[in-house]
Amino acid sequence: MIQHKDRIASGDMIVYFVDECHVLGDTAVGYGWAPSDQRVTVLVNNNHDRQTYFGALQMLTGEFVLAEYPTANGDTTVAFMHRLRKKHPGKQLLILWDNVSYHYQGDMKEFLLDVNAFLEPDAWSVTCMRFAPYASEQNPIEHVWQIGKQYVRALFHSLRTFSDIKGAFERIKDMRFTFGDLVVSSGLRHLSAIMFGVVSDDNQMEHRETTQLIRERPNLIRFGTELAEEAFQKVG
Repeated sequence: MIQHKDRIASGDMIVYFVDECHVLGDTAVGYGWAPSDQRVTVLVNNNHDRQTYFGALQMLTGEFVLAEYPTANGDTTVAFMHRLRKKHPGKQLLILWDNVSYHYQGDMKEFLLDVNAFLEPDAWSVTCMRFAPYASEQNPIEHVWQIGKQYVRALFHSLRTFSDIKGAFERIKDMRFTFGDLVVSSGLRHLSAIMFGVVSDDNQMEHRETTQLIRERPNLIRFGTELAEEAFQKVG
């Protein structure tokens, strides 16, 4: 990712952390209390309510893009990519996400071949980089999903319908997340390592290499930290 730092700093390349989240009808309640000496019956409405969301957290501004889709697959992933491209006409996009197959196979592979046709890698319209396998903690957007679900659970007593649950969760789309929020999610030094070296398009980076990167490339980590802090100061 370091090869893109000048374009990222100048605003010519927009970096997004991207992920999908599923909100269910039972998201509103995780646990409850009842008298120990009484039998309590809980009515369960098992109607399989479910909503899929795609989210994109912009690295340098903290802006969060949220969109509803009927499911998460190659077709809806490509639709979300078109949405982000439309939001930033003339800009390059760098997408950081996990290793689910529809992120790099099938429809998404065809999409990348199409939008990047006849372009050198440095000029690609959309570049995708994947996190280490089974390392969801590397993606700060996981913290955003958690905030949305906390809203739902905090308001569960007033949420009468699945539409109400969705409305509570969707409060996150009006938020702008600060650099401090990302630190809470991933840790300052760890997040900087992710942004400028740990994410790997060959999908081979492991946690022990993250630690090694921080030790061996402190100037790179410092650049990532300073760049993000400066950007958030400008917008905040």
